[in-house]
Amino acid sequence: MYRRIEVIMNAEALKKYECKLPTMCFAGTSMVKSGLPDPTKRLVWYDNKRPKHFFTEKGWKQCGHAVVSEIRSQGLQARIISLKERDPRINILYKDALQVLLTCRS
Repeated sequence: MYRRIEVIMNAEALKKYECKLPTMCFAGTSMVKSGLPDPTKRLVWYDNKRPKHFFTEKGWKQCGHAVVSEIRSQGLQARIISLKERDPRINILYKDALQVLLTCRS
């Protein structure tokens, strides 16, 4: 199972935080502490402009919970999106033990 965290930004949160990528701003520090690369840094080695980062099972256990906890400690809500690993719609661009970068075909 792959899991992705999306921050639900309401109008109050948008006024308080001036960030174009709210998930990255709040989750970045806890992801770096857990051993993942900084998500605010742009990856330049892929051609597809819309890949999504998902946690693997190990990544979710190791740092996904910490990321959600940090987001919620800021007073924001987070939505968890789950995909099965064998979903025929996904195209994996990169995978390691903690995370996977993929695109979804509709």
